[in-house]
Amino acid sequence: MKKILLVAGDTSADLHGANLVKELKKILPEIKISSLGGLHLSSVSDQFLYNLVELAVFGLGDSIKNYFFFRRIFQEVVLKFLDAERPDCVIPIDFYGFNIHLAREAKKRNIPVIYYISPQVWASRPGRVKKLARCIDKMIVILPFEEEIYQDAGVDTVFFGHPLLDIVPAINHQLSTINCHIGLLPGSRKSVISRHLPLLFNLAKMIKEKFPESRFFLPWTKNMPIDYLQEMVKTSPVDISLVNDENYEERKKFRIAFACSGTATLENALLGIPTIIIYKTTWFFYLVARSLVKVPYIGLVNIISGKNLFPEFIQHKIKTEKIVEKAESWLNNPQEWQKIHQELIDLRKKLGSPSRPAEEAGQPGVAKLIAEEIKKCING
Repeated sequence: MKKILLVAGDTSADLHGANLVKELKKILPEIKISSLGGLHLSSVSDQFLYNLVELAVFGLGDSIKNYFFFRRIFQEVVLKFLDAERPDCVIPIDFYGFNIHLAREAKKRNIPVIYYISPQVWASRPGRVKKLARCIDKMIVILPFEEEIYQDAGVDTVFFGHPLLDIVPAINHQLSTINCHIGLLPGSRKSVISRHLPLLFNLAKMIKEKFPESRFFLPWTKNMPIDYLQEMVKTSPVDISLVNDENYEERKKFRIAFACSGTATLENALLGIPTIIIYKTTWFFYLVARSLVKVPYIGLVNIISGKNLFPEFIQHKIKTEKIVEKAESWLNNPQEWQKIHQELIDLRKKLGSPSRPAEEAGQPGVAKLIAEEIKKCING
């Protein structure tokens, strides 16, 4: 029986890790999966060791504040597991600050390390590539340009596509430009939501005044603090519908959206929804991040496309009048909306060919391809 340990520290990694586990169990029925992660990984693992996702660690400040706590978890849970169970493989998923130590300790014990979902080394601190190269056996990247970065460092690297392609439905080419359903996506962590939701409420109020027929929707998933969202929505000056969005059925109807920078913006791109990105943090974290980040954009959609496809309004550049002006241009001009919609169709192709509809047609999805690669690695 093969034994695998997966470690994820945020909501997205937890989801992608769980989908990978499902595929691994299909092709390795005798496998034993142990994990640290969140609700998704806990539901598919044979042994769930610790919930790291519920800690909602975000950014440098949270990492420093929780350093000694994470150190204790690492020593008392992870190291003990590695020594007692001797897994056939460990799969760190993103979460560099924690998982680089996992990779190093596994390497010391001659346990193969297959890193899934690269930390964003291309955005800041490129020196991390060399550190990873010394302690991993394979890197599975989810963005096309990452493959060359690791191959140049001598790392065995593969790219099968972005795992969201298995989850997010294909773009609706017939989406009506008549409806005025507008999405508000404030982030998934409580601290992030609290910074962005009041701004989104204000934007909704201004849009409603200009477009009385507009309706506003706030998608939520099980990893989000729904009780907190319900209380916050009560303070909104306009009606906002909270909708469960596990399957994207409501979100794919949105004509445009306002979203906090993060996975939601890439999901919107895959759904073909023109989106305005906003991001607000503490001034300390902003100044630190600005000194470290080496890319011109913060939105993955813009980084992949190489241009400002989704307008970004960050920190002191958040001007509600300018944001509403951009939204107006999309709502009033179907040709401009259609142009962006078409670019998003092209962008989806850049992220890999496998997708849910392709899998239904007999072609493997991204998670299945990754699972088969891992099977080859652990079977020698």
